[in-house]
Amino acid sequence: MNDRIGKVYTGVVKALLGIMAVVVLFSGQDANAQCFPASSGVSVIYDITPPTCNGATTGSVSVIVSGGGAPYTFTIAGSTISFQSITQAGDTYTFTNLPSDPSFFISVQTKITTGFAVCNFAGLSISEPAPITATPDQDNVTCNGDNDGTASITAVAGGVAPYTY
Repeated sequence: MNDRIGKVYTGVVKALLGIMAVVVLFSGQDANAQCFPASSGVSVIYDITPPTCNGATTGSVSVIVSGGGAPYTFTIAGSTISFQSITQAGDTYTFTNLPSDPSFFISVQTKITTGFAVCNFAGLSISEPAPITATPDQDNVTCNGDNDGTASITAVAGGVAPYTY
């Protein structure tokens, strides 16, 4: 895991005795992963970074493939994430500028000696922080021309701490 602010989800798929087993480190969520063929020896790690602000499109999903070989095709789509697909020689790809999404999937295809292996992850989600809320407070100057007034903000909540004033 990393030290990013916000939730970080990591899913790991490993071949175990010729049967694909799914090991998912999640925070109250479930991922449904299927890889074909099961004996491919391909494993996929993905890392979800949520948007930094409510309503922002600063989220990302990084996908790393072990095993297999070029070309690699990375695909993502969801209820608010538009379909994106890229084929490249490299085994790592990061989808960027993503909004929050309650249900999306990732698919990875890679070349293996007997053809291609495909790993699909469904039921993933990207959450977003709550909107920032704050309570303003003020003390007016005691007399016109004085400089003894104050302004402050209290009860800041939501967003991603630390806050800058």
